[in-house]
Amino acid sequence: MRGTDPKALIIHDLTRPFDSSARDEAIKEAPLGQYFVAYIGGDEQRGANPASIHFHKERELGGHHVYGVSWRSADGRVWQATYAALRRADGRWDVYGGGGGSGDDPRRGRPWVNLSCGGRPLHFGGRVCEAPQASRVRVVYGEHTLEDDVDETRWVLFPTNLPNELMQE
Repeated sequence: MRGTDPKALIIHDLTRPFDSSARDEAIKEAPLGQYFVAYIGGDEQRGANPASIHFHKERELGGHHVYGVSWRSADGRVWQATYAALRRADGRWDVYGGGGGSGDDPRRGRPWVNLSCGGRPLHFGGRVCEAPQASRVRVVYGEHTLEDDVDETRWVLFPTNLPNELMQE
């Protein structure tokens, strides 16, 4: 998505209606008795109530912004995700991301970060879990070390200027 206000673009992405047609078609075509159906989706979290969208934290590096966002979907479920925005030379923004999931942090019995990554340039972000005393998080990515302070939101965000070799041109 491209536009002049990155937060408005994220809100637009989150509030677009959920189209279940691909999922429903995959289920309809599944062999009788099959309980698991593979389809490319992820839009179940869309259809957010605009009043519920909350931007918890934002970090920036050279025009590359990363946001920690939560919201309630139309069915009342809580979701959270990391979005990124990159300012282009013409002043407009490209927004991408949405890496995340349910608003409930899974329990693992040890400190960890529920981290997502993606985009071009690469970004990381997520929530610190089961570590109430944590004050800083360090991510080591190859030869690169990224750090962020843990604040009351428990979100840590890592914008970078690194290419993402995992994404195809």
